[in-house]
Order: sequence, then structure tokens, then C-alpha cells
Amino acid sequence: MNTFKESLSDHTKPEALQSVVRLLTDNTLALKVRLDRSLDIILKKIGARRGSVMLKSSDENSLRVEASTNHNIIGLVQEIYPESISGYVYYNSTPLLIENINQHDKFRPRKGRSSSYKTASLLCVPLQGAQKNTIGVINCSDRDDDSPFTSEDFQVLQDYASWISPLVENSCLMDRLAEEKERYKALVRELELKQRELLITYTERTELVQMVVHDFKSPLSAVISNLDLLTYMGVSREQDNVLKTARNGASKLFEMIDEFLEIARLDHWQEENTCRIGPVELLPIVQQVIEEARPTTSSKGLSISLGKAGKVTVMADSTLLSHLFSNLISNAVKYTCEGGNIIIWWETLETRRAGDRYSRIVKIAVQDNGPGIPDNLKQKIFDRFIRAERDKGIQGTGIGLFICNRIVTMLEGHIWVEDAPGGGSLFCVTMYSPD
Repeated sequence: MNTFKESLSDHTKPEALQSVVRLLTDNTLALKVRLDRSLDIILKKIGARRGSVMLKSSDENSLRVEASTNHNIIGLVQEIYPESISGYVYYNSTPLLIENINQHDKFRPRKGRSSSYKTASLLCVPLQGAQKNTIGVINCSDRDDDSPFTSEDFQVLQDYASWISPLVENSCLMDRLAEEKERYKALVRELELKQRELLITYTERTELVQMVVHDFKSPLSAVISNLDLLTYMGVSREQDNVLKTARNGASKLFEMIDEFLEIARLDHWQEENTCRIGPVELLPIVQQVIEEARPTTSSKGLSISLGKAGKVTVMADSTLLSHLFSNLISNAVKYTCEGGNIIIWWETLETRRAGDRYSRIVKIAVQDNGPGIPDNLKQKIFDRFIRAERDKGIQGTGIGLFICNRIVTMLEGHIWVEDAPGGGSLFCVTMYSPD
């Protein structure tokens, strides 16, 4: 035996191993092709006419024929029975050399049945993985000269099994990874398609809603104009109440349409990344918004002014900044009673947070002396459609502060509300300053 092993190391290994290793490491070939061709090499080496390589299936309870001299059974999955030769070798990790199956105590055919093998001798060897776990078996039968397999044949097959086991295990693993990769690629393609479909649906729906809402403005403007005309023409006291209710409802709907369109514009800016944040002079923008609001504040008997407000630069978008102050001032006007005051002021502070991109921030405040906001609503007031108890009898949709929150978030700032000294509300916004 030692002489044979030395001969095998010197002669069989270089020839068989090189051929087998070349085949099993050739990733251009499918694993089944590699196994099939390498099996042919070793069968010729030991002079066997029939053979197969069976690997463990994913369910752990069956063996799948991956290579065979009988190509009709390739892919066949067989349940593992401990009473069978392959099952015995698989479960016990014990190689078998059977010189004559008809005389074997354990595996000889039952009375009245003949062996399915053409000759009585056969070999079965386990394939063992890196963790000494059995990953399959190799079967050989029907020697060319019909003589029994020898111990030398048995040793050649065991050596072959030891050579191919790690390569088979790695190849199987790589094949499974490749299959999983393809499966995930298919899932990604399917998800991308679904995402594209959802995006198209969302875009079409959004555009449709915006178009419909925008088209509401023209007929609604006509309704409001005619209601104003009826008021000017004069109506009875009973009709006047009906007219005021109709006009208030139409005006509220008109405001809601404007705010909805403003939200749509914000969504568009955010999706298209058209918001250009850069250094913006704060004072001119606030002054312009204040001047635009003066007719409204004057008609309500309110005063609006700048407090401590010097020249300062903030990192923002001028259009969004103008929208922000328009909404904050509009909100203050609604909740400040006749004779009240609205003051806008700001101050520059040093930031203490390590993650901030600039070392300075500007704290901006819009202060009114209205009824104030309850503590339990100070966080929720910036959500969509949230209105407080103080809102009864005041025209509004509950969207204005939600829009403010969206704008401030887009400008990478923060917004909150505090109680103003002496009563009222103090809406505060922070933004980065590049100064």
C-alpha cells in the first residue's frame, strides 16, 4: 500500500489532479460540466463504466445528482435513506469498498431480487467539507473487466474525493452566491420598475391636482368679485348676512388654494433641487415684506416695525426667505387684536454645536401680542392643518405655519415658538450666517 501511495503521489496526482483542478477552477464552465468531466477522468483512472457525484440539497434531507455517466438522472433528487449505500456513507462519513454486493451482510439484495449493478463490486466515498461535514458522495460501479475493485482503486477514489471536496464546496458556494446575486439583481430591476411606475403615477397625480386647483382660482375669483359687487350694490339685512357668509367661505377657499399651490411649489423646488442656498442680505428682504404687509396692518389698526435689526447675512434662498417672512407676518396679523404691535428683530450668536458647518447663527424673531399658544401645542402648531383654541373666529387653514416649517427645513435652520414677554407669541427661526 505504501508503495502504491508513493506511486500515486509521483504519477497519479500530477496527471489526474492537474486535470481535475483545472476543470473545477474553470469558472467559464458550469459546475455540473466541471463535475461531469472530472468524474470521467477518475472513472477512466480506475476503469469503471458507471459513476455519479451526488451533493447535499438545500433541504439537508436529500442528495441531488450533479454529475453522472447516465445523463438522464442528472438533476434527480433522492431522499437520503440510511439503509441505502449512499445514505449509509453520507450519514456515517464512512467510505465503502464492496467486492461482492451479493455476499455483503448489510447491502446484499433481498431474496427474489437481483442487484441493479451489472457487476457485483462497487465503491462509495463521502465528500467532506472544511468543517468535516459531509457534503455529498461519489459512487462507482461496473468495472471494465468485470473484476472486483481493488484497494488501490478505492484509494484513488478517496484521494480524488479529498482533492475535489474543497473545490466542490467552494464552487457550490460561488454558484449559490452567483444565483443569489442574479436573484437580487432581478429584485432590484423589479423594484426600480415599481419605483418608476409609482413616481410616474405620483407625478401625474400631483400635476393633475395642481392643474385642477390652479384652475379653481379663476372661477373662484369671479365668484368673490360678484359677491363684492352685490355688497356694493346694496342688499337687505337678511341678504347681507348670507352674502358675508358666502364671501368669507370663498375667501377662505381662495386662501387654501394659494397655500396648496405654495406647498406644491416647495415640493417642486425640493424634488428638482432648485433651491439655491447662498449668502443673502436679510434686512432688505424683511423691509420689503413689511412694506407689502402695511395695507393689511393699517386696515386692522396694527403697527408693524423692526426692532434690533442690523445688517446681517444668512445662508438662504431669497425667494424662500421672502415666503417665510410673508407667512410669519401674516400669521401674526391674524392673531393680533386691533391696536396691537408686531415687531421683527434678530441677533447674531456663536454656535456651540460641533457638527454645525458655520460658527455663527442668526436668531430671527417675529413677536406679536396676541392670545399666545398653549404649551401642549407649541410643537404641534407646525404640523399640517393644526389650529389652536385661540383660532376660533379667525380666518385660516392651519397650513401657513406648516409651510414655514418646510421652508426653514429646506434652509437647514430651525423654527419654534415661545411665549413673548408681556403676553403674545414669539416665533423664532435660526439660520446659519457666513459672516
